[in-house]
Amino acid sequence: MNKLLQHTPYRSGEALAALRFMLGFMMAWHGFEVFNSAKMNDYVKWMNEIHFFLPDISPYLGKGAEFFAGVFLMIGLFTRMAALVIVATMSGITFGIGQGRILMEDQHPFLFVIIAALYLFLGGGEYSLDKMFFDKSDKVK
Repeated sequence: MNKLLQHTPYRSGEALAALRFMLGFMMAWHGFEVFNSAKMNDYVKWMNEIHFFLPDISPYLGKGAEFFAGVFLMIGLFTRMAALVIVATMSGITFGIGQGRILMEDQHPFLFVIIAALYLFLGGGEYSLDKMFFDKSDKVK
């Protein structure tokens, strides 16, 4: 009970890693549709109907971005870049396709924007490949 009342972080490295993995998994799961040609053809048709920008390419760019950014986020490699891609992609969905109705119909993609923004600012964290490959603070000179 005492830990719940303290203002100091408790196992924040593990928590951020678990949440980063889940966000990445969910993004990769949604983006995996890029490998389903029937589904992608439906998206292209729908994008043409709503007169979206570059309707023949946008679904592939969006789903591909979701898939690859999700994979990189799951493993914690190039985390900030992956988070930036997710923020941009989900913002496009929220404000471009959904007209920014973040309190009702389009709150799910906007929640992805908010959570990905957290990793844009925090980076991969203690349990990431970013730390293993790019953190020079622990290296002996």
